[in-house]
Order: sequence, then structure tokens, then C-alpha cells
Amino acid sequence: MSIKEIIEILPRSYRRSAAGVTFSVLLRAIFNFAGLAVLIPMFILMFNANEIGGSSILGKIHSWTHITDENAFIIMVCIAIVVFIILKNVVNELLGTFQIRYVNSLYRYYSAKLFESYYKRGLLYIKNVNTNSLAHKINGVCFTLSQNVLSLSFTMLGEAILLLFIWIGLALYFFKIALFTVFCLLPVIWLYFFIVRRELEKNGRAENEVRRKQARIVSETFKGYVEMEVNNAYPFFKRQFDEGLAGISYYRERVDRVLRIPSEMVEVGIIIVMVLLVLISKGNNEIKVAFGVFAVTIVRMLPAVRTLMSGWAQLKNNAYTLDIVKEVIEFEKKEKEDKEIPADPVSFQRQIVFDKVDFYFPDSTQPEKPVIENFSMAISKGEKIGICGISGVGKTTLFNLLLGFYTPQSGSVSVDGKPLNGINRTSWHDIIGYVPQDVFIMDGTLAENVAIGESSESIDRNRLMKSLEQANLRTFVDSLSEGIETHIGESGSRLSGGQRQRVGIARTLYKQAEILLLDEATSSLDFATECEIIKTISELSDSNKKLTILMISHRESSLSFCDRIIRL
Repeated sequence: MSIKEIIEILPRSYRRSAAGVTFSVLLRAIFNFAGLAVLIPMFILMFNANEIGGSSILGKIHSWTHITDENAFIIMVCIAIVVFIILKNVVNELLGTFQIRYVNSLYRYYSAKLFESYYKRGLLYIKNVNTNSLAHKINGVCFTLSQNVLSLSFTMLGEAILLLFIWIGLALYFFKIALFTVFCLLPVIWLYFFIVRRELEKNGRAENEVRRKQARIVSETFKGYVEMEVNNAYPFFKRQFDEGLAGISYYRERVDRVLRIPSEMVEVGIIIVMVLLVLISKGNNEIKVAFGVFAVTIVRMLPAVRTLMSGWAQLKNNAYTLDIVKEVIEFEKKEKEDKEIPADPVSFQRQIVFDKVDFYFPDSTQPEKPVIENFSMAISKGEKIGICGISGVGKTTLFNLLLGFYTPQSGSVSVDGKPLNGINRTSWHDIIGYVPQDVFIMDGTLAENVAIGESSESIDRNRLMKSLEQANLRTFVDSLSEGIETHIGESGSRLSGGQRQRVGIARTLYKQAEILLLDEATSSLDFATECEIIKTISELSDSNKKLTILMISHRESSLSFCDRIIRL
């Protein structure tokens, strides 16, 4: 990980602010150095009060103030030091707040961009990755980057500048001591970097992978609670969870051990310097004063060196975050290119046409055997079409092609002569309603689930109630304690299978969709409930002759209301 890499991942809109933050780091270093420097006069006062009347800095200040009473002068110096330290801390606090706000804004930026990037990569991408891994990257990795890479980099920069100032000040006061410090510390620091460099990068990537798997195990365990209990699978997942905990602990212990090494190694180097000073002092008052100055400065140098060494270790440990966030940059480039192509809105007035469509999944081991092969079909506005066939024949794939989620390898899907593509897909979705076999129910109220994507304040209550009545949910709504504002549970846990499907239908009606796609919307229901749902769909068809319906079902009997049935 280098400064160049960090700068490259910064968005252009943030780079000017980064210069301001860097300047604030410099200011903090100057104030911290000044806060240390003002302690030296106090040390001199304690060590040798005669310095006040000599040629020292204190003596010059004493003569400049014209204060004859030395006690009054000492009190004035002490008060000035206290006031300056308070001022320094206030300024440090303000500058620190400015820095952390900048870092947090970058966290929000990267997390939002990754979220958007993964979402817009489409259905094929989402199906081929683990959603827990995406959640970990969006939340955990972006936070680690902002706090343990970017924020830490600013902290290390500030400590490095402060350390340089302290060393220069020490060299100006007593060059030999400064030289001793360099000779003793540099070998220690170099040895540390040489030993742990590769180990830290390897540990960081390994720990990240273990944490990702751990998040997946937790998610799958609670999502599959019923199957876990029925099949006695919990012990297996518990063993995996315990192994994950052991892995996280193992890598964390290794990293923490490495992070402790700097303190121990630096202390050894400092003790060597101090022993050398004791050996060469031999009653020399100048060296004794220098020893005292060194003792004061080392109090601040020691944590600065520790921060640099342990910070470097953390940067290497979290280097993997840069690779993940670089995805944001690639996504933005592609998004910018796509935006340069003007979108041509899609409207449906005449026909949807599948023209000699071939489709196979990009990662298929047998691309010579497409899921959909040389398929052609025309759908007129207002038609009711049923689609049936055995599992795996490509019925859902056909819907995903029609929805624009998949792009055919050959042939085309067009609406009123306009080919569907990623540019005009959004306008096409504006007029489509989709009801899958397992209707998505979010953790919210009934109203929020029907008017999905709208805030509670913006929902049209009259249109909502009408859609619920058309979906035959009015009786259910009346039975709820809070009506449409009733919270229906995570993933619709308070709904029956038939009610879930009706919520899906009500959602398309509230949207005022012109095309209704039903993908095995009744296959998981019992016969009586299925008949009720089919009756609801048939009534919708009769009441709106312009509504185009495409319905997938295993059973042809469920498609009796359709104008024609296509067998795949």
C-alpha cells in the first residue's frame, strides 16, 4: 500500500478537501510540537533556577518582560504555559473533528457507491455471488478502509511530522543525542518492517475471508431455522460457527502480537540511548540538562514512533480493502460511459416481439446447449398468455429476458420495434408488474409493502385501498389491529401463502402496471387458495381489457382464462 494508491482511490471531488485535511494535520503537528516545547522552560525552572538570569531563552524572556520579581516571573510563565496548553487542546479538538468528518464522508461515499455498483450489475451478477459477502464489503470493508486506512494514514502523517519537528528541535539543542536516537531506533524499525511486512498482508486477507464466511453462517442459520430443526442440521452449522470463531481469534491474536512488538522494540532502543547518556555524562551539567530534555521529548516521541510502527502494521493488514474499493472507480467509469448514451423511453401500444432468441448463462459449461434456443413469439397488447413446461425448460429465464435482466446472445427482444437494453430498461419497468412464486416482503407495514419504494408520507391511500380491494385483501385488512399500518413481520412472517401472493398482485395494481407477469405465482399454494388467486387474476383480466398478462404455471388448468398457451 502506497500514498499513490490511496490518492488514486480518492474521488476527484474529495481531493481538494484532502489537501485541506493534510494542512490541518500539519497544523496539529505544529501545535503538538509547541505544546511539548513550552514544557522545556518549566523543566529548566525545576532543574536549575539560575537559568532565569543567564543567557538562556528564559533569561531573554525575563529581561524582555522587565519583571524584577523572579517568583512573579515564574508564576507568569506557568500561567502562560497552562493557557497555551488549553488553547492547543481546543484547536486540536476542532482540527480532529474536521478530519474525522472528512473520513466519515468518504465512508458514506464508498459504501453508497459499492451498494449502487453491486445493485446495478444486474441479476446475473447477484445470482453468482454470495449476498452476505456483498453486505460485508458494503458495510464492514468500507468502514475498515475509512477508519483503519484513511483515518490512520492522516494520524500517521501527523505523528511523522511531529516526530520530525521533535528530532530537529533535539538536534538543534544537542546534536549528539539526536544522532544517538537515530542510530538506536532506525535498526529496530527496519528490523520490524522486514520481519512482519508479508505476514501482515497475508493475515489481513485471511481474517477478512473468515469474517465473511462467519457472516454467511449466521445469516443462513437463522433464515433456515425450520429446516435446521427438522433435519437436525444445527450441530453441523454450530461446528462451522465455532471453527470460524477460532479462525478469527487465531488471526486476531497474530495481528495483535505484531502490533505489540513496536512498543517493546522501541523501548529497548530508547533505553539504550538513555544508558549511553548516563555513561558519557560523568558529572557534566550540560549533558545532565540534555538528558532531562531528552527525557521530556521522549515522552512524546515514544507514542509517536509506536503509532507509526503499529499504524504501518495495520495498513498492511488492511491493504485488501483498497482492492475492493477500486471496484467503485471501475463502476463510475462504466456508469459515466453509459450516461453518455441518451435513453429512448419504451412505451407499449402494440406488440412485444421475441425474434430468434438464443440465451445461455455466461458461466455455463455447455454454451452449445442454450437454455432458450431460436425462440420467437409475438405478444399483442391486452393478450392473456399462459406459459407452461417442465422445470428447467427456461420459463423463468424467458421472463428475465422480457424484464431486461438477461441479454440474449443472439436475436432480440423488442417492444413496439424498440430493442430492450440496459439504457431503456428503467422506463420499461415503469409499466411492468411482476409477481414471483415467492413474493418479496420487506420488514415494514402492509401499506409500505404494497406501495414499495415510496415513503409512508407519499403513499396514495385511496389508490392503495382500491388495489387491496381488487386483490381481494379488504377482509384481511379489516382484521388487522392497525389496518394498512400493521407491521406484517420480517419476510412477511404474519402472512399466509395466499396473502403473500395477493400482496404481490396488489403491488402491481397500485403501480398501475400495463403488463402483469406471474411467475409460478400459485404453484406453492393449496388447491383452494390457488383457485381463489386464479379467480382474482381472471377478474382483473375481465375488468381491464388493455391489461396484458403473462402467466407461468406447471398446471395448464391454472391457465384456463388465457387466450393462448405456449408450451416450452
